[in-house]
Amino acid sequence: MVAMSAIYPGESGLDGFWRTITTGRDAIGDVPPSHWLIEDYYDADPKTPDRTYCKRGGFIDPVDFDPVKFGLPPNALPSTDTGQILALVAAKQLLDEVQRSGAEVDLDRVDVVLGVASTTELVVQMGSRMQRPIWRKALLENGLSESEADEICQDIADHYVPWQESTFPGLLGNVIAGRVANRLNLGGANFVTDAACASSLSALQSALHRLYLHESDVVLTGGVDALNDVMMYMCFSKTPAFSATGDCRPFSAGADGTIIGEGVGMVALKRLADAERDGDQIHAVIRGLGSSSDGKASSVYAPRSEGQAKALRRAYERAGYDPSTVELVEAHGTATKAGDVAEFAGLKSVFTDNSARIAIGSVKSQIGHTKAAAGAAGLIKAVLALRHSTLPGTLKVDRPNPAMGIEDSPFYVNAQTRPWVRKGDQPRRASVSSFGFGGSNFHVTLEEYQGEHRAKRLRTLPSELVVLSAPSEAELQKRASDIAAAARSGESLARIAFDAAEVFDASQHARAGLVATDAESLATVADRLSTALADGTVATLKDANIAVGLGPARDGKTAFLFPGQGSQYVGMGGDLALAFPEALAIWDGLQGDLADLPGVVFPEPVFDAAAADAQKKELTAMANAQPAIAATSLAQLALLDLLGVSADAAAGHSFGEVTALAAAGVLPTESLVETARMRGTLMNEAGQGKDGAMLAVSATADDVRALLATQPESGSLVIANDNAPTQVVLAGYETDIAWAQTEAKAKGWTAVRLPVASAFHSEIVAASSAPLTAYLKTLKIGQPNFPVYANATAQVYSEDVVVQLGDQVQQVVRFREMIEAMARDGVTRFIEVGPSRVLTGLVGKILGDSAHFAVALDDPKADGLRGWHRGLAALAADGMALDLGALFDHYEEPLKYVPAPKHAVKVGGANLGKPYPPADGKVAIKAKRTRVSTAPAAAAVTPAVAAAPAPSVQRMEAPVAAVPAPVVQAAAPVVQQAPVVEQQVPVVEQQVEVQAEVIEAPLSGDVWSVIDSIQRETAEQHQRYMDVVTRSHQAFLDMSTQMMSHIVGNPVVVDQAPRAVPSVAPQQMSAPVVAAPVIAPPVAVTPMAPVPVVEPVVVATPVAAPAPVAAAPVAAPAPTPVAAPAVAGPAAGDVVLSIVSEKTGYPVDMLGLGMEMEAELGIDSIKQVEILAALQAKFPGAPEIPASELSGLRTLQDVVDAVAGFAAPASAAAPAVAVVTAPAGLAAGDVVLSIVSEKTGYPVDMLGLGMEMEAELGIDSIKQVEILAALQAKFPG
Repeated sequence: MVAMSAIYPGESGLDGFWRTITTGRDAIGDVPPSHWLIEDYYDADPKTPDRTYCKRGGFIDPVDFDPVKFGLPPNALPSTDTGQILALVAAKQLLDEVQRSGAEVDLDRVDVVLGVASTTELVVQMGSRMQRPIWRKALLENGLSESEADEICQDIADHYVPWQESTFPGLLGNVIAGRVANRLNLGGANFVTDAACASSLSALQSALHRLYLHESDVVLTGGVDALNDVMMYMCFSKTPAFSATGDCRPFSAGADGTIIGEGVGMVALKRLADAERDGDQIHAVIRGLGSSSDGKASSVYAPRSEGQAKALRRAYERAGYDPSTVELVEAHGTATKAGDVAEFAGLKSVFTDNSARIAIGSVKSQIGHTKAAAGAAGLIKAVLALRHSTLPGTLKVDRPNPAMGIEDSPFYVNAQTRPWVRKGDQPRRASVSSFGFGGSNFHVTLEEYQGEHRAKRLRTLPSELVVLSAPSEAELQKRASDIAAAARSGESLARIAFDAAEVFDASQHARAGLVATDAESLATVADRLSTALADGTVATLKDANIAVGLGPARDGKTAFLFPGQGSQYVGMGGDLALAFPEALAIWDGLQGDLADLPGVVFPEPVFDAAAADAQKKELTAMANAQPAIAATSLAQLALLDLLGVSADAAAGHSFGEVTALAAAGVLPTESLVETARMRGTLMNEAGQGKDGAMLAVSATADDVRALLATQPESGSLVIANDNAPTQVVLAGYETDIAWAQTEAKAKGWTAVRLPVASAFHSEIVAASSAPLTAYLKTLKIGQPNFPVYANATAQVYSEDVVVQLGDQVQQVVRFREMIEAMARDGVTRFIEVGPSRVLTGLVGKILGDSAHFAVALDDPKADGLRGWHRGLAALAADGMALDLGALFDHYEEPLKYVPAPKHAVKVGGANLGKPYPPADGKVAIKAKRTRVSTAPAAAAVTPAVAAAPAPSVQRMEAPVAAVPAPVVQAAAPVVQQAPVVEQQVPVVEQQVEVQAEVIEAPLSGDVWSVIDSIQRETAEQHQRYMDVVTRSHQAFLDMSTQMMSHIVGNPVVVDQAPRAVPSVAPQQMSAPVVAAPVIAPPVAVTPMAPVPVVEPVVVATPVAAPAPVAAAPVAAPAPTPVAAPAVAGPAAGDVVLSIVSEKTGYPVDMLGLGMEMEAELGIDSIKQVEILAALQAKFPGAPEIPASELSGLRTLQDVVDAVAGFAAPASAAAPAVAVVTAPAGLAAGDVVLSIVSEKTGYPVDMLGLGMEMEAELGIDSIKQVEILAALQAKFPG
C-alpha cells in the first residue's frame, strides 16, 4: 500500500480518521435533518409499519468539493449521488499522494476498482418521484377532482429533484469508478464490485488479481457508501439488525444490534518490488487474501462460522505464516448478537494456539457499520495501526460477550489504545475480516513494512507544545495574539506547533510554552497569556498549560534526577511510546526474560476492579517495578538526547541511583533494565516471608527519631529515606509499621503507606547486598561523563562504584542532604526523568526558592504526553535550548491550512439540492386550499321557503374552462416568449382568495351572479394565458425545426403562418332556482390583474442563399442588403459566461473563457446544446453554427470566437429583417462565457476563454450544440 485516503464519521481525512480512532472518539449521533427527519420516520416500536426504531448513526462531516477542479457543473450536483462526488475527493487525494511520493505514474496503467452498494440514494429519490400514478389514483379515489389530484401530485413531485440529462449516470453505482477514471484521466480498467458489507474487500481481491497478472501497475481500490437514507434504515429495522438502545457495542455483553454509518475509504496498491524501485512510501504489505461463501445455511443472511473460517484459512495459506503470529485482528464486529458470536467461533476454529495473545476489535464501535465501505475502514485502521505501532482500542465494551467464550481463546478485546511492542525480530502482523449478506466472506493478512521506504507517521498526537519567544514582553504579547488568531483561522494545531518550533529562540528575553489538545484550546491559552502580559499579571498566572519566562535564561548547572520504586503505575510511559519511535524502541529492545515486561506495564484491558488491582500488584513486585521504571526513564532519556538536552550532574532516589549511573555512562545502558530486574529479584528474595512495609510520615527527621526511640525493643523500624524537611519514610515489619502509623496520626502527622513490596533500605533486605555486588562485578564499568551523587553519602560517587552501589540497598537514602549538596555545587535546574513527579515536589520542598527550578516530564494525573509537553514548556520558558523540530522527524510535515476555494460546495453523505427535507429540518406547512365542513351550523337560519334544494357545497372547484381561441394575426412573426409561470402565480392566488371568501360567505341573492362573474373573468384570464402559451410553443417548435435543419444538414420548410386553435366559447353556469334567500352583505370581488402581454421578439429563419449568413425574408416590399452586425469580443464573453453559469450552477466569477467545457467544467454534450440554445435566444439574428464545427469547440473562448466569426458582414443581398442585436458594450467573449455559465452552472468568474470545453469543462457535443444555439440567438445575422 503506497497511499490511503479516508472520509468517515468523526474527523475527515486520513489523519482525522486516525485521530478519531486513537483518541477514542464516539462519532455516532442522531440522524441529521440533511438525511431525513426523525419525526417523519422514527418510532421506538420495531413493529410499527413503515417506521424505523433507530434514529442514530455515523455521519460524515461535509467536505469541500470544488466543481471546477473536477469539471462537474454545479447544476449537475443535485442529479449526482454524493457517493460519486465523495469518491472523486478521496481518489484525488489518493492519486496526489501516489504521484507526490514516488516516480512518475503512467496513468494509462492505473485501475479503479471500488466496492459499492448496488443502490444509491439518488436511485431511491428518482424512483420515489416516479410514483405519481399511484398518488393520483389514491387522490382520485378519495374524491378529489382530476385538476386537484394533478396539482397535489405535482406538489409531491416537487419534493424530489427533477430528472435531467445527468441523472442517469448520476444514480448508477458503477459510475462511481467510471467518474473517478474520467475526471482523473486514468486509462486502466474501472469497475465496481458488490458483496454487500464485504464489498470493499471483494474489490481489494480483484485489485490484487490485476496486479498479480501484471494487467496494471497501480490500483486505486476501497469502498464507497453514502447511503444512510431512510430506506436503508428501514431495511435494517425490518431485518431486524439495529440496536434497540441506539449504540454499536461489538463483542460486548451489552451488544444488542448494529448502527449504520457512511464513508469512503481508498488505498493505492502497487507490487512491492515496483514500490521499492520507485521510491514510494510504503504503509504496509498485503501477504494474503482469502475468500469464501457460506454455502447452504439456514437463511441467505444468517452468518455461518464454518464458511467464514474457510476464508481465514485460505488467507494464511496464501500468506505463508501461522495465524498465531498475528497480534491484531480487526474483525467484522457488527455488534449483532448472532453475528459476533458466529464470527468469533470462526476465529477460534482457525486461531487455535492459546499461548498467543491477539487483540481483537472493531472500528464500528466508533463510526458505525459503513456497509460497502466497512471493509475499507477496517483495512485502513489496521494499516495505520501497523504504521504507528499502535494497538487501537474498541469502545463500549464493559465486559466481553460471555457467549463467545473468549477466556478459552488466544483473543482479548482491546478496549483501550496501547503501544504495540514488537515480539523479537518478527514484524508486526494484523488481519482484517469483512463478511457480507448472502454469505460472502473475505479475510486479508497484513504485515508492517520494515524497509527504508516505510511511510512516516501522521501527526495526530493528543496534545502539542507551542513555544514562543520575543525580544520583549510587548512583542511576546503580540506573538501570543497571533497564535490565537492562527488557531482560529483553521490552521491545524500540529502545523502551528511545527512552525513555532522552527523559529523558537531560547536566548530571547521573553519566552513561553503553551500546551493544547486542539486548536480551540490553543486559542484559549494563547488569549490567556496575551491578557496576562498586557495586564502585567504574568507572575500570578496559574495555568498548568502555560509556562512563561521573562529575563535572561537561567544560569547554573542542569541535573537529571531519576525516581525509584514507588513511582511506578500501570501504563506509565505508554503515551510516549505511542508518540515517538525512540521511546518505543526501548520497549521493543527488551528480549529474553524481559520480553514479558511490556505486558506488565501495558497490560491487556480488564473489565473489573479486582482484575485491575491484580495488575497493579504484579507491577509493584520488585522484579517488575524496578526494570519497568528503568525502561520508562531510558525512554525519556532517549527523547531528551534527541532534543539536545544534556546534564551536568545526576542523582537518583533509591533504585533511581542505578539509572543515574547508567545515564552517566558508568553502567552500560543496554544492560540497565536487566540489572534492574536482578536487583529487584535479589531484594525480593531477601525479603521473602519477612512481611516488610514502608510508611511516609510528614515530620522532621529529628521528630521521627524521637518517635522511634519509643518503639518496643523488638521493633524493626528505621529511617529508610530522609526525603525533605518534613517528610521521612520508615521501613520495618508490617506490625511495627502499623504501630508507627497509629502513633504518627496521634501526633497529628500525615502517615501514608507506600506501594512497595518490602522494606527497602533496612535489615529486611540487607541479604541482597552481597549477591548484587557480585553481579555488578560482571558488568563493564565505565568512567562517569558527569558527577553522580550517592544517596548513602549525599556526595559525589567514589571510584569504587560497585561496592558502594551494592551496599546501597541497606543504607538510608539521604535525599534531602544530597539535593542541598548539589545546590551548593551550582546545580540550579533539576529535571526529573522517569515516571511520576515525586522528586520534583521534594526538590521544591528542600530548596524552596526561585533561584532553583525543578520540572517533571511525566504526570500520572494527566495523559503522559500532556505531562511531557508541560515539562518541555517549562524548560523552554526557563531558557533551555530545545531542538523541538526533532520530535517531528518521524512524522509527515503537517500540511498548511489552505482555505476552501471561493465556490467550493460542502458535500456530506446526503444528496445535494434535495427540496425535502429542508437543510435546517424546519418544515413549514403552508395550506394551499380550504376544506369546508359539511356539518350543520349550530344556529342555522331556516330559509323562508324550501321550494328547491340548496346546492351542497363541500369544495369550491376552480372552473374548468375550455381552451379559448387565440387571437390570430395575419402574417404575424413567430415569437419567442419568456415563461409566464411566475406571472400566473399571483393570478391563481387571487382566484383562490376570492373563492375562499365566497365559500365562507352566507349565500345571498347575488351570490350566483358573483360566481358567474368570477367564472367569466377566470375564462378571460385563461384565454389570455393560452394565447401566450400558444405563441411560446410555436416559437419553440420553429426554433427546434431550425436547429434540426442545421444539425441534419437539410433545409426544412417552415410554415410561417401561425396555427389557430379552434375557438370554444366559455360555458356559462346557470344560477339555480332558489327560495327566498336570507339577505347577506354583498361579496366584494377583487378584480384580477391581467397577464401582461410580452412583445414578440422576431426570430429570423435562414433560407438558402449565396451567403451562409443571409437571413430569411420577412414581409418587406424591397430587398435591401443588410450586413449582420459584427460582435465585439468582450461582450460575447460576458454573455457566454452568464449563460454557462445559469445552466451549470457555477458562479460567474469561477468561470473563465479559457476553461475546457467538458474536461474542466464537466459540461456534457446535452448541456452544451442547452447553452447554445440559450445563446441563440440571446442573439436571435445570429446564424447557426455548422454541425461539423461543433466538435472543435473545446473551450468557452472557442464558442465566443465561433459566434464572433459567424457574425461577419453578409456579402449577399437579402430581404430586410428585423433583428435584435447584442446589448451595447457586450463583447463576444463575454457573451460566450455568460451562455456557458448559464448552460453548465459554472460561475462566470471560473471560466476562461482558453479553457477546453470537453477536457477541462466537461462540455460534451450535445451541450456544445446548446451553447452554440444560444450564441446564435444572441448574435442575429
